[in-house]
Amino acid sequence: MITETLADNGIRATYEAVAELVGTDIGTLQESLGPCRPSMSWVVSEETGRPVDCPDETLASALFRNPVIIRDAARLRWLVEASSLTREAQ
Repeated sequence: MITETLADNGIRATYEAVAELVGTDIGTLQESLGPCRPSMSWVVSEETGRPVDCPDETLASALFRNPVIIRDAARLRWLVEASSLTREAQ
């Protein structure tokens, strides 16, 4: 749901923000995201703004259109909750 929300809104979030929101560590999060693919490329390194060790051909085509990167769990939670309400209303 988090990666879907990020993709739907064209916004990246850091591994740190996502890990904090789901209550895990970054290593476990990276493992759970699985292999590099467009749907998972919205979760990125804070330093580079890119997913770690993912070649360009595995990135979402719209990944860099929006410069916004969510860096904290509170803002990410707000986005996920707001997007969920929007989906329910449709």
